[in-house]
Amino acid sequence: MSFWMGLDLWNHEVKDVVQAYPDAEWREAIDEGKPTRAWRLTIAPVPTQDELRYVLADLDVGRAVAIHQHGRIAHSPKCEVPLDSHAALLPNLKLPQETYLVDLVYRPSPRDASWPTQPKAFIMNPEVSVRTYPRHPHMYVGSSGSWACPLSPQDTQWRWKRGATVAYLDQVAIWLLKTAVWARTGAGLAGMGKWIGSDTSHDPASLISSIKASDPCWCGSGVCYEGCHLQTDVMKAITMQIMKSN
Repeated sequence: MSFWMGLDLWNHEVKDVVQAYPDAEWREAIDEGKPTRAWRLTIAPVPTQDELRYVLADLDVGRAVAIHQHGRIAHSPKCEVPLDSHAALLPNLKLPQETYLVDLVYRPSPRDASWPTQPKAFIMNPEVSVRTYPRHPHMYVGSSGSWACPLSPQDTQWRWKRGATVAYLDQVAIWLLKTAVWARTGAGLAGMGKWIGSDTSHDPASLISSIKASDPCWCGSGVCYEGCHLQTDVMKAITMQIMKSN
């Protein structure tokens, strides 16, 4: 079991994760030179071609979608909007039925302030990182590489509770689908690339303008933004602006 999670929560954790992601394997891992634990599993998020337009329309305005085993996304049967009222976003878009190998890595201990509170989702194969997509607008970057940022940078209220891991993996599935759309439409090259939804970008200038200094930092450390990443983001934003002007 995770060496800092209570036994009762852990028992639910295993049951819930394996039910939603049947090939999930619990394993030892190393991150930032520290021993920790991780789930390794596959996520296959892309809807059927028939449902794709409805799913994208719902995600674009923040409506809920259905998520089945292995993170397969579908149009929600509870959607109250008639199908013919869904926006025809990217009507000619076709996405391959990609399956992603994902490592969901836990922080080494609950007191390790160098980590975000939530686990890190590394997209291993096909690799999705700042190395393969240097213009990706929604990725964390650290000394151990880069990992998915499936939550809005203003959503820092992560808590370990029953169902939290599966809910996070479901958000990773949605993030992977949005990434697939963004990559298919240009991946940020020459200003192209459609990101579905209104998620705030993780570029430093956007973070500075959208997070108050007294708010919790976007990294999930629990420390206020001013006492955590604010100065780093300011320096990055200045550097990026200088590079653009040269």
